[in-house]
Amino acid sequence: MTISAQAALRAASERLAAISDTARLDAEVLMAHAAGLSRGELLLRLRDMEEPAGFAALVDRRAAREPVSH
Repeated sequence: MTISAQAALRAASERLAAISDTARLDAEVLMAHAAGLSRGELLLRLRDMEEPAGFAALVDRRAAREPVSH
C-alpha cells in the first residue's frame, strides 16, 4: 500500500514531536534527503508525491535520537 508524502510527513512529525522541538523541520529534511530533493523542492512537490523509499528508516533513526545531520 502506498502512502502519500503528506500523510507520511504528518505522521513522522507527530512521532518526532516527543523528542524534538523542531519535529516538522526534522521530518521535512529527512524526507527531502530520502527523495533526493532540496527541502524547497520537496515543499513544492509534496502534494503529488508518495512516501519516498527509505523515509521510514530515517524517521526511526531520528526517533532513536540520532541527530538529523548524521
